Amino acid sequence: MAQLLEFKEVAALYNSGRLAEAEAAAHRLIAARPDDAAIHNLLAVILAQQGKPGVAEMFRKAGALNPAWEEPHANLGLFQTQARDFAGAAESLREALRRKPGNAATAINLGNALKETGAIDEAIHIYRQALGPGPHQAAAYSNLGAALFDRDLAEAVACFQRAAEIQPGFAAAQLNLGRGLVHLGRREDAAAALKRAADLMPQSSEAAIMLANVLRDLGRMDEAFPYYRRALELKPGDREAGYNLGLALNHVGRHAEGLKIIASGPGIVSLSLAPPAKSPARIAIPGGPHFIGAWTLHRPGVCDDLIAFFESRSSEHLSGRSAKGVDTTIKNSTDLTVQPADIGDPAFAPVQDYLGQLESCVADYAAQWPQFASMFGHVDVMPFNIQRYLPGGHFQRVHAERMSFAYIHRVMAWMTYLNDVDADGDGGGETVFDHYGIAVKPERGKTLIWPAEWTHAHHGAVVKSGRKYVITGWMHFPPPK
Repeated sequence: MAQLLEFKEVAALYNSGRLAEAEAAAHRLIAARPDDAAIHNLLAVILAQQGKPGVAEMFRKAGALNPAWEEPHANLGLFQTQARDFAGAAESLREALRRKPGNAATAINLGNALKETGAIDEAIHIYRQALGPGPHQAAAYSNLGAALFDRDLAEAVACFQRAAEIQPGFAAAQLNLGRGLVHLGRREDAAAALKRAADLMPQSSEAAIMLANVLRDLGRMDEAFPYYRRALELKPGDREAGYNLGLALNHVGRHAEGLKIIASGPGIVSLSLAPPAKSPARIAIPGGPHFIGAWTLHRPGVCDDLIAFFESRSSEHLSGRSAKGVDTTIKNSTDLTVQPADIGDPAFAPVQDYLGQLESCVADYAAQWPQFASMFGHVDVMPFNIQRYLPGGHFQRVHAERMSFAYIHRVMAWMTYLNDVDADGDGGGETVFDHYGIAVKPERGKTLIWPAEWTHAHHGAVVKSGRKYVITGWMHFPPPK
């Protein structure tokens, strides 16, 4: 007959990794002491560690046997969190916190579960409760910062800063501090925080890419390249690292090398300049010649599909960037980057449909300007963006698409408005070509193509009401083979 072990002996078996023996011993002890809450709680932990059934029931039994004890409920909440049952986890962790108010670890875990359910306000309130002194203070500040990021960026950054001060080796706090400082336009400070994060997390490709991007935006290219290379070594084939390394190479004039890296990772799609089978309907823009082509897509319904595609991928949304990096005084938008390498995926069918229609527009442009068509038989498109502008959104900085040697390979810019912006009133959001006094009103399906040169400097007026959606990018010289 197997020996009946005491609780401490069962726990020692568990701690030494002898899970099967610990489980058997725990069952025997429960049979002898069916009202012992502690051994029920330990058995649940042992079962969870082995991925066996009955975990939740065992934690609940432990909690029922000792109504004043919070630990089984806290453990159940963590188990449910790992199983991605965030609503159940929130309920269990609330019960644990009710039994032991002021437990910072439980409060932080409850805040995490609430955030996953979308209850951000409640999560923020719970995180604030956990800010008191103690070993969990840095985590409370860091998690509060993450919850505040899209609501109060300045306070979020202050929280990350405090977490990093309390615990300088807290890598996630350093990383998020750097991310927040980028969004505030404090790039030098961001570079310092991200350098600390990259040093603390030498195996993190994310930290390496973020640091490299900031260094690139600061013009510190020699420092940026090793971090791009590190990211690709850590995660071979990483498209984001490849794309940004390609852009960095373009910045120092190594365009053929940069475009080759982009083509092999995120991809390049070619648009033919051969006469289209079906020409799109041209739109006349007054004045000229100004070399701004305009058309209405012959299947404008794709615009609705592209908006739905954009909204369905919210986890991939980023704050809009310009050549100056993230700066909402220059550009205030939410962007989704589309990589040509993904276009064969059935989920990207609206994008593929759109590119076919865009190809007919650029081919019709070439038919109007034969000298353009004679230069090459096709143009290339690198990763491009779908963008959303809310009221107050804009791209007010007057700019052209080829303003430095980094972008010398660009030939044309293109954009399609995906919706009418307050069609019955002055919703704003016009694209203004400043040298020509032309302001193009956003209308669903309207597509523009214009030269990337300084002659076509332009800006996006502030959206006054409603939303503005566009899909936009650049057409490039085909790189040498």
